[in-house]
Amino acid sequence: MRTMKKVLAAGLTAVMAMSLMVGCGSKKDDSSSKTYNLGIIQFAEHGSLDNCRKGFLKGLESEGIKEGENLKITYKNSQADTATDNQIASNFASKKLDMICAIATPAAQSAYNAAMDSEIPVIYTAVTDPVAAELADESSTAQTKQTPKQESKLMKK
Repeated sequence: MRTMKKVLAAGLTAVMAMSLMVGCGSKKDDSSSKTYNLGIIQFAEHGSLDNCRKGFLKGLESEGIKEGENLKITYKNSQADTATDNQIASNFASKKLDMICAIATPAAQSAYNAAMDSEIPVIYTAVTDPVAAELADESSTAQTKQTPKQESKLMKK
C-alpha cells in the first residue's frame, strides 16, 4: 500500500510539473526549440527520495521533456543540512530557473522561501503534510505569490 502511494505521489508530481512546464515555454509556436532549466533540490540521499527524483524525471521524459535534449537539470543534495538547503534554494532563485523541484519537506520550505518573490514555480514531492509545513492551505491549495494566503512565521525565517 505504501509503495502504491509513493508511485501515485510521484506520478501526480510529474503531471503537475509537466503542466507547469507548459506555462514556462516561450510564446512562439515552435516550443520544441525551448530548453527548460530545472533546479532539483533534494534534502538527503535516501532510497525513497531518490525514487521520487527518478520518477519525476521519468514523468517529464514521457511527455517529451528530456535531459540533454530540451532540459537542463541542476541537481543539488543538501545532505540533510537545512542551512545548505537554504543556500541551494537561494542560488536556484538567483539563477531564475524555469522551475524548482524540491524533494522532502525541508527542501520544499527552503525553495518556497527563496522563490517567494519571484515568478519561479516551485513544486515539491515527498512532503508528508503540506498543510503542517505551511506549503498549502486546508483545501490543499498551494500558497504562492499568485494565490496569496496568510503568510506563515515559519516561511519568513
